[in-house]
Amino acid sequence: MSVDTSVDYQDRELDAVLRALRGPNLYRDNVFRLTGLPVTATPKQIRRAREDAAMTARLAAATKAADPGAARQEDVDAAFEALRNPVLRLVHEVLWEWGADTHTKHDRAVRVHRRAIEDPAPEDDERVQEWAAALNRWREVLGSEQTWERVRARVAEIDDPRLTTGTARRIRERLPRLLVEVHVDFAARAARAGRMREARAHREVLRRSRFAGELVDAALRDAVRPFADRVRSACEGVQAVVGGSGAALVAKGRTLVEDTRTPLLVVTALLGDGPVAGGLRDEVAKVLNQCAVEDFEGNDRSAPALRLLDLAEPLAHHARTKTLLRDNRSAIAQGPVIAAVLPHCARGRVDYADDLLWLWRQRTTNPTTRAGIDQIQDNDELLGSVGGTVRHWSVFGIGTRLLVSERHGPDSGVLCRWVTYLWIPLFPLRRYKFSGQRVHGRLPLTSTQRWWRHIGLQLVSLALCSALFADSPFTAYLVALAAALIGNGVYWYRVNAEVNRLVEKEKS
Repeated sequence: MSVDTSVDYQDRELDAVLRALRGPNLYRDNVFRLTGLPVTATPKQIRRAREDAAMTARLAAATKAADPGAARQEDVDAAFEALRNPVLRLVHEVLWEWGADTHTKHDRAVRVHRRAIEDPAPEDDERVQEWAAALNRWREVLGSEQTWERVRARVAEIDDPRLTTGTARRIRERLPRLLVEVHVDFAARAARAGRMREARAHREVLRRSRFAGELVDAALRDAVRPFADRVRSACEGVQAVVGGSGAALVAKGRTLVEDTRTPLLVVTALLGDGPVAGGLRDEVAKVLNQCAVEDFEGNDRSAPALRLLDLAEPLAHHARTKTLLRDNRSAIAQGPVIAAVLPHCARGRVDYADDLLWLWRQRTTNPTTRAGIDQIQDNDELLGSVGGTVRHWSVFGIGTRLLVSERHGPDSGVLCRWVTYLWIPLFPLRRYKFSGQRVHGRLPLTSTQRWWRHIGLQLVSLALCSALFADSPFTAYLVALAAALIGNGVYWYRVNAEVNRLVEKEKS
């Protein structure tokens, strides 16, 4: 029978053997543990042990007296069969106790490390240190020439053409990576199960071990690659439907969060909250932001879009991404509010728009609407059309006058148009935002200025009525009061009716 002894084939075969031993399988699936044979067992001893094991299994089945803690018979049979593979046998020999007085350090490393990984997870610092110490015992054994002299001697004793001194060299090169990957696998399993403390502990074990930092970093990077690919694939899948229906976008966004939650946990557990994990989190956050913006623009609804941003914000890592989400949240929250007041501002009715917002703020139970109103009012963002040039007139100081009421800079701020008598300002009429020689638009009066204007206009109304009803001051007062009440009543009736429509629209 011909045997493939090419280097590529031997590398592939060895890698397959080592891959099967990652994580908790390192000692649990060792063929010498399952068969109970010593590592130096001869083919004759192996045949006899296999026959004895089969006989024991048949007796146990007949008497129904099987040991519940014993290995399954199919696993034992598979272990005996695997011993036919000399490469697998040699790897499992290195990872099991040799039982020789001259190799006590090796056997001690096997026992200590086996006990460590079969004990409860290293969640406290003392246990982390114990695990790291167990791993370091292996590091010392693998660095000893005595260990590899024994392995080369075993290659000669087995005397199989599929085993060469090159096999021993390749095992020596790969075993450090395997032992590191055992703990990487434990960390990934813990992260997938949501046991982040345990996952971080396994990463700390690797950091405290004496294995090369480059080796540990490479193993961690390779371990997270499939999880990072899952995150990117999920993001690309959602981006492919951007531009579709709003309902699909919202559902896809929620599914994206669910699909990427576990992969992101694993990446963060293995690499920490660094550039790789942060970049992936930003990628998911940006796709959710894209879904939110698309849904809002397509359906003019803020609530679903803001819920998507609620999911995106905890994921954002870099400051630029956080700023993007914050700005879009502000724009989406303000969108329905701006749509409600924009027609009034376009006609210069900013005081009406301000009253509309004030009453809407009192009536609504929607926190998103309240946040949008607060942002507009707090930032003085209501800006109405000035309807052309801002003019003022005065005859001997009687008329109107523009005065700067607020300075925002050397040549910018807020103008206020006042009614004057003999150049003395009596009460304000309007406010304007300006910079340089340009007026940008009308601003609503402040609450104090509006009360002041209200009182001033009532006094003017009373003066006019007194002139018309000079013979009856009381009649003049009643007419002025009635005009004020009717005017204010009609005004607030209109505001209230519009607010009622807006609140009903929110509920629908």
